[in-house]
Amino acid sequence: GLTIGFLALIVIVSTTIWLVERGDSLFEQSALQRTTRVAAMGLRDDLRTAESSQRGFLLTGNQIYLAPYDTAKTRARQELDDLGRMIAPDAPNRAMLPRLSEAVDEKIADMDSSIALKTAGSDAEVMALIQRNRGKALMDEINVFLYGAILIADENGTRSSAEQQRSGSLLRWISAGAAVWIIQWGFVVVCPFSGNGRARKLAGE
Repeated sequence: GLTIGFLALIVIVSTTIWLVERGDSLFEQSALQRTTRVAAMGLRDDLRTAESSQRGFLLTGNQIYLAPYDTAKTRARQELDDLGRMIAPDAPNRAMLPRLSEAVDEKIADMDSSIALKTAGSDAEVMALIQRNRGKALMDEINVFLYGAILIADENGTRSSAEQQRSGSLLRWISAGAAVWIIQWGFVVVCPFSGNGRARKLAGE
């Protein structure tokens, strides 16, 4: 009985440790998905900020519109690097990362070119560049990728959170069951010894 009890206790403790570690792993996965979502949204928003700054300068020629431009470009490149580290190697959108990086570089280069032409006073060339619609096509392509990355991060985050809740619930049930089982097993083991002690005492009297 003692051997069976100890083996059962080892199983309970091992299962509890596994559930705790699994909960920690799921929490980290959920946090990673949230961070990935933030990076994707940040990249999209910073490119839009740079694009808005570029448009304001092209329309007015006023340098004040370029105040947030360089900062937005720097942040966009940093968030692109962050996405490259966060997206798992086996993720369905991993293969598109090289093209996303190219599209972002091309979009920034297109904006830089139009700003340089406007600064040089080449308004006709600026208009010809805009009419190519290359910048819009690149931004549309980038938005498709980032929307997919946000959607996948949301789905994975929801799945990790649900599994984390199930693991927590199972851990609570196992802990409660283990407490009841230990108490019952303690009575089973202790009572016979107590009974034998009383029997020996009566026999001595």
